[in-house]
Amino acid sequence: MKTSLLVACMLGLLMAIAPRAIQADDAPAPAPAPAPAVAADELIECPVCSGTGSTRCKVKCDAGKVKCPKACLKREDPGWKTGAEVGQDQGQKWKYFPYRKKGIKGGAYWSEAHVGEIIEYQDGMPVTRGLCKTCKGTTKMECGTCKGTGVRVCHLCNGKKQVLGAEAEALKNAEQLKAKDADASEFTLTDGRTIRGKVTMRTAVKVFVTLGDGKLVEIAKDEIAEESGPGKEPVPAPADPEK
Repeated sequence: MKTSLLVACMLGLLMAIAPRAIQADDAPAPAPAPAPAVAADELIECPVCSGTGSTRCKVKCDAGKVKCPKACLKREDPGWKTGAEVGQDQGQKWKYFPYRKKGIKGGAYWSEAHVGEIIEYQDGMPVTRGLCKTCKGTTKMECGTCKGTGVRVCHLCNGKKQVLGAEAEALKNAEQLKAKDADASEFTLTDGRTIRGKVTMRTAVKVFVTLGDGKLVEIAKDEIAEESGPGKEPVPAPADPEK
């Protein structure tokens, strides 16, 4: 009799506990607490540079070096052939320059030994003018935007590594607007500023851009370090021809 009562009590206890355990296991996880609001006058880590004070140079440079804008012979130029392909010294690559003189067919191959030189036509024949005076034959130049460092001072915090909450919120709103305006073009200027908007007109010396707020601004072409548009890679601004 005592054994039966003991078993009955244990079964009753298990039946009372089981629903509670099941309810606890099936209960949804509590929603994460919302991030605390940042006061407008509170200093926080700069969201652009992650608190480093600097950002990568947006202009296409390699460790602070950019391609020489002049017409010097460069290894990355198209048209180079191996010596085996053109019947020349197989230890080098060669570039073909066709003759442009009336009545004369064919052309001449110039080897990699002339990289960094200016090759021009004189009386229809390709001749070298010597090393490029702009890059001194290196085919590379110091990036004018980052001054050869490969980085530049963060445009939001100006190198201070922190910004006010109001500035971070303004940046967030600007990024949301940028995402909505996917068909806009972006211009990086030589002074480091960035302008984004829809190009409404181009002239020989200026570009007119309508910003997201409807304001029309004009940009001098010689102030543009880089331009990128929807669905295409950034395109460096064209350089003036060598004088």
